Amino acid sequence: MRAARRCLAIGALLVGPGAEAATSPHWQLAGKTYNSVAFVDLNSVAGNGPEKRFTAVRVSGRPTSDGWVSVVQRLGVNCETRAFIDDGSQIEMSDGKVVTYPSSGANQKAFSRGVFFDMFEVVCRGREGIRVNDPKSWTLSNFKPGD
Repeated sequence: MRAARRCLAIGALLVGPGAEAATSPHWQLAGKTYNSVAFVDLNSVAGNGPEKRFTAVRVSGRPTSDGWVSVVQRLGVNCETRAFIDDGSQIEMSDGKVVTYPSSGANQKAFSRGVFFDMFEVVCRGREGIRVNDPKSWTLSNFKPGD
């Protein structure tokens, strides 16, 4: 429960200037990697025109071997170019410590598949998907690493 409250608090803190803070996250499954699941907080999506900002959370499907439990990411995306910008993240490590990384300005392009493309589809094109209350619990119950 404490970890869930921390995740909610982190998500609320990462809502950037100009975005209206939502009362609580509204998580939607975005996509999966070989070892994690990505969710987008639909209430955090903000921006006019092609530039959007949002909060995502990645949850490890194997936290003990990966060394991390979850990553709350603040991201920006240009919906015309599909370019993502890192606006900072907080990683919950397997030992319970939380490590904060400021915005690095790093960018990545969403091509035609992969978790960044999935997040692009949700944020920029409004793709519908599974809504969940607790990304960590959903991942533990529904995700098998390697699938």
